[in-house]
Amino acid sequence: VIRRFDFSSERLRSTAVVLHPDGRVVVYTKGSPEKLATFMDPGSIPESYTDTLQDYTNQGLRVLGVAARDLGRIPPDQVLRLSQDQVEGGVQFLGLVLMVNRLKPESLPTIQHLHSANIRTAMVTGDHVRTAVTVARQCGIMDGSAP
Repeated sequence: VIRRFDFSSERLRSTAVVLHPDGRVVVYTKGSPEKLATFMDPGSIPESYTDTLQDYTNQGLRVLGVAARDLGRIPPDQVLRLSQDQVEGGVQFLGLVLMVNRLKPESLPTIQHLHSANIRTAMVTGDHVRTAVTVARQCGIMDGSAP
């Protein structure tokens, strides 16, 4: 790894620039699928991208987008002079990574107990809003009939 751009809550992604043994320099980016779509090569994004993402988040899955860009045999010191936007611009969509965070068995009874004691509950998360809504419904924080 010759350069890293750590995750930030503003950019919603992280990036690593890797020098491969054959001399090629490749950019790897992972993060919010919606954010990645704003700077990925549009020709690399499948037509079903938005619908597929919506399907996964509606199932309560956490979703990360992954993209890459081959910079060829650019000298590593030249990479160090590029801005993050220059490094990441035009990355090619590689895929979506899906993660399941199952609720702990005690979550629903605990939330029900809090509600019965008239204690207001809230959930704070950095997940996609549809993922958060699905999880909130599963654990009883949110009524299943709410939009």
